[in-house]
Amino acid sequence: MLLLCGVAAARWVQIWVFRDYDTQFKLEHSYTILRVWGPAMLVWWTLLSRLSWRTRVAGWVCLALSAGLFTAAFRVRGIDGNRLPIVEFRWKSGRSGPTASPPHTNGFPPANLTEAPPLPAFPRFLGPTGNGILSGPTLVTNWTQSPPVELWRQPVGEGWAGFAVEGSDAITLEQQGTDEAIVCRVARTGAVRWIQRYPARYENASAGNGPRSVPTLDADSCWTTGATGVLTCVARRDGRVLWQVQVLRDAGSAQPEWGYSPSPLLHEGWIVVAAGGPDGASLVAYDKRTGRRVWAGGNDPVGYSSPVRLTFDGTPQLLLFSHVGVAAHDPRTGQILWSHRTARIPNVTLPMAIDDHHVLVSAGYGYGAELLELQRTNQGAWSVKPVWRSIRMKSKFSNLVMRDGHLYGFDDGTFACIRLSDGERVWKEGRYGHGQLLQVGAVTLVTTESGEVVLLDPTPAGPGERTRFRALEGKTWNPPALAGDLLFLRHDREAVCFRLPTR
Repeated sequence: MLLLCGVAAARWVQIWVFRDYDTQFKLEHSYTILRVWGPAMLVWWTLLSRLSWRTRVAGWVCLALSAGLFTAAFRVRGIDGNRLPIVEFRWKSGRSGPTASPPHTNGFPPANLTEAPPLPAFPRFLGPTGNGILSGPTLVTNWTQSPPVELWRQPVGEGWAGFAVEGSDAITLEQQGTDEAIVCRVARTGAVRWIQRYPARYENASAGNGPRSVPTLDADSCWTTGATGVLTCVARRDGRVLWQVQVLRDAGSAQPEWGYSPSPLLHEGWIVVAAGGPDGASLVAYDKRTGRRVWAGGNDPVGYSSPVRLTFDGTPQLLLFSHVGVAAHDPRTGQILWSHRTARIPNVTLPMAIDDHHVLVSAGYGYGAELLELQRTNQGAWSVKPVWRSIRMKSKFSNLVMRDGHLYGFDDGTFACIRLSDGERVWKEGRYGHGQLLQVGAVTLVTTESGEVVLLDPTPAGPGERTRFRALEGKTWNPPALAGDLLFLRHDREAVCFRLPTR
């Protein structure tokens, strides 16, 4: 038994002290050690120890009582970004409840709500440009002196979906019983304008239930993708269904383990979605008005990353980071222009254009970041050459920010900075968990995994945290939306809107 304990301890030290593994890998291997060591200890205690039978029985009784008391007092509400169980008291309310700061005041008198001007659009995942970069507003960076104002807070259905905002509408997806629901709220009040439901339910005790994407909006229509792969087009005015397609069934692909997560991309007159079909349908375009399939291309299995439009050497391309790697598609036909294989892992972070000839991808699960150089031959073909790969930026959920030759983002749940020239780490500090971020003018807005909002001014000298406040209680994987000075947040129980102070 001493030998078994020594081997277990040595393996634990090797994993946590002497190897630069990601936290999830360390935890999973620690669980494996416990699964072997724990039963072995019980066998030794029961059959091989020289303790009296009374002592052995007493040990089993204490173990059973402890397990019973723990089960009666606590519950497990899924896992966090490192796959560590989230434990809470059973009597704790599922609703976040009011927060002490910032204050609860409604900045818009009811009489003026309908007359308020339209909000700047945040019409899709990661905003107007689709890369999480917003030109403004200029945010005040001292929220103690000028705190954000809470405009409304409302309960919502389950899911890790985010808001899309346009005009006076804020639209998200929720799980409501056995139905997925597209819910349109009045942006400045949170009041429900309309709800459109359809039968669909994704359920996973670890990952959480419900949809996990962001709607895409134009002036007249809204397109959504649910967690089971249902692509729906509804009218913005009243939520009436215009057409609907089961993307995974249409492409002949299986539902991803953690639920279908890619958000739809509006390109020209088409809605482009990740489908993962094995027969030339990893990326599919549908007519945005009719739902008719226009083209399909690629054979990669579906992942969790959304399609993104980037331009290299003057050529627009649709990039998709699938379950096995990144591929670029011709926007007119869907045909593959180039591809690069990575590890077979759940890829989520969007590919990022560095300049006219370089693209960067980043993934968790120990893979890290990889810079790729793209070149076009005289015959028009594309070649891909890896420049460097760094384990120092393992972005599992969120996207990255590039500033002055450096890359900023979450390395395994901790904010970090690496050099773009070689991928080497400059610093790693700021434990915000597996959160989300937006670049707003000169500052970086972070929503942490625990529900706080933080403003950073990152430089090679450090993260430059300026201010923070708590917006929600509990795990917050949902991407934020910022429409002008209004910040829309939610998790699987509550949605909230704040007006952020601006200069």
